[in-house]
Amino acid sequence: MRYRFCGDKLQLVKYELTVTHHIDGGDADLTDKYTAANDVERDELLERYPDAVAAEIDNAGYEWLDGM
Repeated sequence: MRYRFCGDKLQLVKYELTVTHHIDGGDADLTDKYTAANDVERDELLERYPDAVAAEIDNAGYEWLDGM
């Protein structure tokens, strides 16, 4: 189960997005990870980072916690 707090509310994280930034002239790439609690957030991140890879996180059985 993955979660985050937004103010005083608990949000289940439904998606993790991985973005790889290729650095010109460098040997290493930088990788950033972002989380999204719903489809709208995921879509906004995918618009901003079109090369991102989105993975769904299994929160089965914990849905009742979302929004508490």
